[in-house]
Amino acid sequence: MEEQNNGKSSFGRLMVILMLILVVGMIMLSLVFWLLFGTEGPVFHILALSVPSFRIINSSIVGNWQVNLTMCNMNNHSKIKVFHGKTSIFYKTYLLAVTPFDPVNLEAKGTKNILSNLTTLPEGNVLDQLAISEISKDKSDGDIEFSLEISLKAVLASDLEWQSHKMMVYCNNLKIKFGPEDKGELVAADKIKCLIIG
Repeated sequence: MEEQNNGKSSFGRLMVILMLILVVGMIMLSLVFWLLFGTEGPVFHILALSVPSFRIINSSIVGNWQVNLTMCNMNNHSKIKVFHGKTSIFYKTYLLAVTPFDPVNLEAKGTKNILSNLTTLPEGNVLDQLAISEISKDKSDGDIEFSLEISLKAVLASDLEWQSHKMMVYCNNLKIKFGPEDKGELVAADKIKCLIIG
């Protein structure tokens, strides 16, 4: 009877050891695949940002922003597919305009030029008096700093695997120089790289 119990406990220990070896092996295999075929998200650069019209009317902002940016896939083996998203323009923490981000398919090592047009509602975007006074002062000084945010739902896919990601792209400190009219252009000597989280 005692030998039978020893046999059962030995078999149980053997099964536990085999299960542990299997789990560790799966983790190691996943790490090897990740190291060999690891994927990284896209890289975004702002090439140009112009403001064809920007007016402050009472406590409202009425404006239009035209953004030219590139989206680059740095992966050697993975494609990037963006299904949907949105692009938003901010003054400090104040949301000024939003537009949908169109679907994009990027092959491995591919680059896509993307144009976005953001416009406030016709009646303008109502802001509090503090924000209006700050933005009015910045404009009278000749330049205003805006921020661009892009939220995306994307899939990175290779022949072996695919990963779904939610990404936030932050393009901050976009200084727009305004002339005597209500028009402005981005003040930047070179393209601006954006920060990606996700």
